[in-house]
This record gives sequence, structure tokens and C-alpha cells, in this order.
Amino acid sequence: MCIFQNVSFHTLDFGISILSTTDGTEWTNIGLLTRSNITYMENWDIPGWDYADVSNIAKPSECQAACDNDRVCKSWSFVMRDQTSYCYLKSGVPLPVKATQCTSGVKVLNAQDEQLVWIYIDRTQSSTDPEAEHSPYFGSIWFKTHENYLNINEDKWF
Repeated sequence: MCIFQNVSFHTLDFGISILSTTDGTEWTNIGLLTRSNITYMENWDIPGWDYADVSNIAKPSECQAACDNDRVCKSWSFVMRDQTSYCYLKSGVPLPVKATQCTSGVKVLNAQDEQLVWIYIDRTQSSTDPEAEHSPYFGSIWFKTHENYLNINEDKWF
């Protein structure tokens, strides 16, 4: 049984719950998230996958430039806390979450023919046992326009 829902968790664009048992005690939630502008997202954090903390960065655009000039960097987050700024470079593209003190972005090589989609999966083993495993998983996939569809060597999976 599938239940389509308007998802608010992680501000996902689309969500579906799939019941694994007829009594409804086990299910899997699947959600999708996209953004029209992923290179500069005000009030969003993409927590995790940090590999570098860049010092002497005063504003989000400087953090974005640090990522753009680093070959390992795939995404970045600029955080302002108590008048102190932090710039985190990331080796992947974590699932974004709303955060008023953050500005984040994803490095995009060709914005005209690529679209990033985050996929969120959360399997609930039991709704009656609070100790049951309940670990969400997420990942991101780059989709390309039709012209580049057949060039498999160019696909990016993070």
C-alpha cells in the first residue's frame, strides 16, 4: 500500500510512505528534494561531509569562492554564530536543512544541463517499539539533459 503525502520533514518536495506490513507497523518513507538555485542557498545548511574549515572568511561569497577554487570541494556552508563566521568545505553534497544562520551552496560545473536531486529514505522497522532501528539515509544524484544522456562517463554520483 502506498500513501502519497505532502511532506514537511526536511522540506522535501515530494514524499511517499510505503507500508511493509498489512497492520501498518512497518513502513518506508521516500522523499525527493530539488532547488532551482543550488549554488547559493540563503538560510540553508548542508551539514556533514566537512573536510576543511577555511579561516579569514567574512561573507558567504568568499566561502563559495574558496570551494570553487578547491578541486576536492563539492559543496560549502557559511555559518555566522555570535559575530564569528565559519566556512566549511565539503567533499560531498549532504541533504540541506533550513537554518537561518547559514548560507550554503553546491559547486556546479555546468548549470545549464545538470539538475541535482536529493533522495531521502527512512525505513521504520516498528511503530510499536521505540527502540527499533530508524535510521534515515540520503544521497544525491545529478541528472543531465537529453543531449548528454548517452555520455555515461560524464555522469556524477555522490
